[in-house]
Amino acid sequence: MLGKRMLPLKLLFLHPSQISLRQTHRWSIPMSLQRKADERMLEIERGLIAPKPKRPALPDGSASTAVGMMVGEANASIRERMHEAVSRASALEIEVQRLKDGTPIFAINATRVRPSRFADRHPAAFVDADFEDLCERIRLTQGNSQPAKVRPVEGDPGHDYEIASGHRRHAACLKLGLPFRVIVRPFTDDELLHEMVEENIGRSDLTAFERGIHYASLIKAGKYPSGRDLAAKLTLSASSVQRLLRYGELSPAVISAFLDPREIRTQWVEPLIKAYELDPARIETECRAIAAQDPHPRAADVFQRLAGGSSHKTIIATGDAVIARVRTINGCPAVILRKGAPQALLDEIRGVIERWAKGSGP
Repeated sequence: MLGKRMLPLKLLFLHPSQISLRQTHRWSIPMSLQRKADERMLEIERGLIAPKPKRPALPDGSASTAVGMMVGEANASIRERMHEAVSRASALEIEVQRLKDGTPIFAINATRVRPSRFADRHPAAFVDADFEDLCERIRLTQGNSQPAKVRPVEGDPGHDYEIASGHRRHAACLKLGLPFRVIVRPFTDDELLHEMVEENIGRSDLTAFERGIHYASLIKAGKYPSGRDLAAKLTLSASSVQRLLRYGELSPAVISAFLDPREIRTQWVEPLIKAYELDPARIETECRAIAAQDPHPRAADVFQRLAGGSSHKTIIATGDAVIARVRTINGCPAVILRKGAPQALLDEIRGVIERWAKGSGP
């Protein structure tokens, strides 16, 4: 049996370069084993004092390091494992969805599926950065991990199904030439619309503009007689629907002035509508000028030019002294008095407005 390993006391006080590995690592063992151990220790010593190999040169001429090479290999391995994990997670998600719905999931040819005529997406939603990110995720999973919902169609030789939810996933699968995973159900029109709205509630990628234009198009097409009826049938907030329906009252010229109309904020809608009602000729001229501008101005700048009224103002002056300016602010005409205007002038203007209101009404 091997004896205990005994380290000389001097090991605690000498620099490592002064220590012979054969002397400090000797075991109390038979001579044959001891000789083999000495030979091995000699090899180790030679390895420790042998000249270090030169670092291999990288293609750019710089020297690489073992750590760098190891990190590079590790990163490649991690990426590969991540892709495998995403694929496994996708398969599990599909299985969970199948078990939850109790409905089979089919992988079908995306070209056999048509968009819904009630689709709520703006064309810009199929070309922006978010859509490219979606395409990349679907490419990694070799198909949409979250199945879309479709209904069978008849009398259409080019298509077998119509989308109820999942228009962007469908577009991504079409672009990539990948199977489109779907749940098939015989939706009625009302059920299809309800499914479409339900999927998009709370989603940040469907904008207020898209929802508002979609709701307005449904009423225009006669699917619902009013916003109140639409809200009741689709279980939406009536006040929210009424507010969003105002998007449908925006002039096409105003919408076209924005590079991406999805950026039109809810609080901008009323001022834009009022600005157009007050002076449609000016707004349409301004819209054409904005559309021809390169680079195209930001959405906030477009709003200011249309609703801020910077080009529609009148100066009231006496000689060289400016008394007030009349301009349109957020679609409303306003009289802006000069700084330090006397209180008597303000009182007189208030009196004029009150007398006009009593005599002519608002």
